[in-house]
Amino acid sequence: MIAHIGGEEFLIVMPGAPLMDAQGAARRHCHLIGDKPFKKPDGLQTINSTISIGLAVGGDTKKTAHQLLDEADKALYEAKNRGRNCVTLSRPAA
Repeated sequence: MIAHIGGEEFLIVMPGAPLMDAQGAARRHCHLIGDKPFKKPDGLQTINSTISIGLAVGGDTKKTAHQLLDEADKALYEAKNRGRNCVTLSRPAA
């Protein structure tokens, strides 16, 4: 499932996806967006773009959707602080 959740933020839900698969998909999205400039409406100029991805995984834990979204949001801001165009995995609470 893909959803626009506000501003420049989108949510991708991958039920049952193992961590390695989710990380691989996220990295592929970074490369797909970052490696190909977008054409402006005039068709003459292009715009380079990047994305930052915050990744949260539920796994076997009993986290609520709200908790997972909060973890992903925190990981997203960490990715932006690292210089953008990267994937950051949320850290489990201590």
